[in-house]
Amino acid sequence: MIEFPWDTFPTLETERYNLRKLNDSDIEDFFAIRSEKESMQYISRPLAKNHQDVIELMGRTHDLFLAREGINWAISEKGSSALMGTIGFYRMKKEHFRAEVGYQLQKKYFRKGVMYEVLQEVVKYGFEVMKLHSIEADINPDNIASRKLLEKSNFKKEGMFKENFFFEGKFYDSEIYSLMNPVKYFNEYN
Repeated sequence: MIEFPWDTFPTLETERYNLRKLNDSDIEDFFAIRSEKESMQYISRPLAKNHQDVIELMGRTHDLFLAREGINWAISEKGSSALMGTIGFYRMKKEHFRAEVGYQLQKKYFRKGVMYEVLQEVVKYGFEVMKLHSIEADINPDNIASRKLLEKSNFKKEGMFKENFFFEGKFYDSEIYSLMNPVKYFNEYN
């Protein structure tokens, strides 16, 4: 089983963006993301109703990090501390060297190449530092932008689950994509 190498929160950077730990100064922007219908359209979670909702979510993601069960980076433009969105690894399957990537942006940052750029760095970190064998993404099939992002990033569609997710009185389908690590680290752990 893989152990994830986190003693301190890792910061990453791309050409245009910093990926860092969420902090208290992000509460207002995080609330904007989690309460914005367009940003949450394909994320089957309730909209944030108040700041306390996002404070509790930030606490849960911090607890996952401390337990080495997940990591969630804040995305901000270089030279700015404003929170644009988040990206991270969830649903870690340590015994299978696999993690699920999840992401979201404020609507005003849609279609600017933000997520493509940061996803490449997060995937690189997952494969090179965490030594993952594969990364998966679980998307709503109606989320065409996410599908295009994953395909552009060389993720391959693994399958479709019909009505496997129940949210707010309705069943939703899930489309699963994955990316395999091009370098095999598995033998290092046997």
